[in-house]
Amino acid sequence: MSLCIYNKKYEMEIGYKGFERLRCDIADLLHPEFGKLYKKWISHKIDDKSGNKQLEKLYNEGKLTDAADPVIQFLFKPDHKTELTKEQCEAVYNLIKDFDNGVDYSALDANSPAKFVQFKKILESSVKHNVPVNWN
Repeated sequence: MSLCIYNKKYEMEIGYKGFERLRCDIADLLHPEFGKLYKKWISHKIDDKSGNKQLEKLYNEGKLTDAADPVIQFLFKPDHKTELTKEQCEAVYNLIKDFDNGVDYSALDANSPAKFVQFKKILESSVKHNVPVNWN
């Protein structure tokens, strides 16, 4: 199974597990401690109450700032029928624009690769042309 991430100009097919891994990589880029927290949270090793408490601690310690909010919103969006706002696209793009790990996030039966560079291209185009990013 896979989902399609797209805007008016570009699209990529990505596996659900691949999308999870991509978002985990972005969480690590935001802050390594947040990345660890995010992985525990999405794998249900901690509940929302504990996760929110640990997240608040990262803000209080200055490891995360309000500028992280749109990225965190992106990370916790549902896996289907979702739209990223211009602010979220811009925040995620600014975080990842200089990163490329070369990983293929596509599903096993995919017809084409789903690489980090493609995800960046979709976000960059959305920021440049002021259009949302969607997935379903």
